Amino acid sequence: MKRGKGSKFCPRCGYHASVQDAYCTHCGYNFQGRRSKKLNIKTIILLIVILVIGAIALKFFFNVSIIPQELIDIFKNATTNKTG
Repeated sequence: MKRGKGSKFCPRCGYHASVQDAYCTHCGYNFQGRRSKKLNIKTIILLIVILVIGAIALKFFFNVSIIPQELIDIFKNATTNKTG
């Protein structure tokens, strides 16, 4: 198939597939799966942002420590040993 307005390029094999094709007719590459990966990355980033905002809200509204006190103590001991 010649590349034109009604075709798309397969990133795996280089074949010019029809725009309506969900899979490359030459190698079987899933054109739909490529879009879902971008959605998954966006979803993961969104979840991380929501978790960070939730942790900050817990600290601000309920005075719940975000970082366990044991880790804070370890960090304080490590920094005082280096400087002292």
